[in-house]
Amino acid sequence: MFRTKPLVLIVVSVAVLVCLIWWGASKPSVSQAPTSPSTTETQTQISTPPPAPSATPSAPKGYYDSLALECQKKQSPSCCVASVTKMKTGGYKLQPPQGCPIGYQANTNSCSDSYTWCEPVPPAKISINFTAPAADIKWVFGKTNTIQWIKETGSTGSVYLLSASDKSVVGWITQQTAPHQTSFAWNTRDLSISRTDPSKKTVATGAYIIKATFDGNPKIEFSSAPFSIIYESEVQIPVHNLTIQNYAFPSSSLTVKKGDKLVFTNNDPVTHTLNLTSYSPFVIPSGSQFTFDTNILTPGSYNFYSQAYPTLKITMTVQ
Repeated sequence: MFRTKPLVLIVVSVAVLVCLIWWGASKPSVSQAPTSPSTTETQTQISTPPPAPSATPSAPKGYYDSLALECQKKQSPSCCVASVTKMKTGGYKLQPPQGCPIGYQANTNSCSDSYTWCEPVPPAKISINFTAPAADIKWVFGKTNTIQWIKETGSTGSVYLLSASDKSVVGWITQQTAPHQTSFAWNTRDLSISRTDPSKKTVATGAYIIKATFDGNPKIEFSSAPFSIIYESEVQIPVHNLTIQNYAFPSSSLTVKKGDKLVFTNNDPVTHTLNLTSYSPFVIPSGSQFTFDTNILTPGSYNFYSQAYPTLKITMTVQ
């Protein structure tokens, strides 16, 4: 009897152990349990709207084909398709409901059935131009002349010479300009071979254009009007004819450039004496001429006059 009880206890213990092992093996583990979106994840998915069409060049496959297909449902399919073509060429996408992002602007074709898309805002154009050389001016070979533009660009650059006939580059006038520079004194004889090669070459006489390029963003470029480089022997000095008749000049004022010449012709029956402040008077007999060189004058206003005949006077401005 005493041997039976231990045997029963052993059998019961084994049975309990087997039951425990079976129960543990059949229970689903945490890692195997099916998962479902958490409350937070579900709210995030619901509250976040689908991404708006981007104005970047990336578009999903078939994007433009789908838009073109929709165009067939419109009254003016050709204009609609033309807008799709522009979008595809630029890699643009439709304008989202909230408008184009910063740095982009809306664009559309001028018809009611055109799509509206977003494209980058073009950089602002900086309006700069040369004030010298003036159009058709003649600069003498080997003389120093001032190239000037209206305002600084804020970036470095270079100034070079182009042929007026075919716009080909002849050489560099200056390889580097400073950000705040607005002029350059150039001896119209020497050019550098390139912007990086300082080796010199001699410019020939002829018709040219000066071009400036600055390295900022956006890049700034502007050109001068055509002008000429001539030899000093080719310089033609302007001559202004002033005929004295009936004790008067043909006009009361005259504007000349320093270096111009004045030719006074006396058609009156008397001798005239003309005065010019700070200079000796000059006498012009009847039927004679007198040539005056304005090179002796500085820019400003001058009066030629006769003390004997008050009507004989003229104001000349020298530039």
